[in-house]
Amino acid sequence: MTNHQKNYLYSLQLNHSRRVKKYKMKFPRSELITIISGIESIERENRFLLWRLIEYSILILRWFQHYFFGKPLINYSIGKYQLKLNLILSNQIIDYKINKKQIITPHKITIRVLLRIISLSNKYSCIEGILKSKFDFIWNNLQTTQIEELSLFYSRNIEFKGDFHYFSILKILYDQEFGRTFEEASNFS
Repeated sequence: MTNHQKNYLYSLQLNHSRRVKKYKMKFPRSELITIISGIESIERENRFLLWRLIEYSILILRWFQHYFFGKPLINYSIGKYQLKLNLILSNQIIDYKINKKQIITPHKITIRVLLRIISLSNKYSCIEGILKSKFDFIWNNLQTTQIEELSLFYSRNIEFKGDFHYFSILKILYDQEFGRTFEEASNFS
């Protein structure tokens, strides 16, 4: 592992540790704190606030085309957890169909619903609800295969950053919280 990679991991681990402490105070009964904090740490490291503001602007422009010209929305990932629009819509029980990356709704999405979607993309309760509905895991005792399954579902792309994989980083962050060691060598190439 290069010094750059070590520094990157160290930074992620520090941010993750701070988030876990914050979330434990805010959501003391949640079983998903470690995994959600790991996801947020990874996503925030790669999509700073300015990038998320650009994402929201593009979503609003696309919503404008949807609302006024009948064009479908695009299934973007938005917010600090990078949630796909279809997952947020499902969580809110809003009817839709997907055709490739297009989201087709039987009714126009109102500005109120759009603002709710944007708000939910940053809500802990939204990502928690989505993950609980998709996976029947014991969240405080995830196995390697479950973290890998979750990583594939969440990132849709196993490649993450250089030699790192989303799965490898999420596993390191998860294991850090439970004092486990991580088999580094085989998971970074």
